[in-house]
Amino acid sequence: MHIPSLTGILFLLLVGLVLFGPSKLPQLGRAVGSTLKEFKLASQGLLSDDAPKASTVEEKAPVKQSEQELRVQIEKEIRAQMEAESRAAAQPSKPI
Repeated sequence: MHIPSLTGILFLLLVGLVLFGPSKLPQLGRAVGSTLKEFKLASQGLLSDDAPKASTVEEKAPVKQSEQELRVQIEKEIRAQMEAESRAAAQPSKPI
């Protein structure tokens, strides 16, 4: 694959200007820039995941514990709500 010459780059810019117009080109440039930035950060993250640090593992343990506590608390609240609804449904309604 060869590197495009100056005339090739100018031709591509001219085609982009004609297709998208001058108002859309800055938006497209920002989108391409942010996409490249995210790709670069993701690839660095993959490389750093190969050798995890001990501090990272220690930091994740309290988060898992709090997730489990939160899950238990939510389950208790749901059970209490379901019991209250079943009690309300089991009570006979009074005629008016």
